[in-house]
Amino acid sequence: MTDTQTCPLTARELEIARHLSNGETAASIAGKIGATEFSVAMQIKIARRVAGARNTPHLAAIALRKGWIE
Repeated sequence: MTDTQTCPLTARELEIARHLSNGETAASIAGKIGATEFSVAMQIKIARRVAGARNTPHLAAIALRKGWIE
């Protein structure tokens, strides 16, 4: 369940984190959400910074652990 009151990520960043937690790449996510690969990569970078993640898998782990995504 997403706790939007305590989650610092945007809805799009959460959507991307959900895809990342399923093992998808930026390229495959871009195709699914109708964005460029560059845009997805930048959103991942920003979301990592906001969440305090060391890397992309860590971002997905944080989002899952904190209940931001399922």
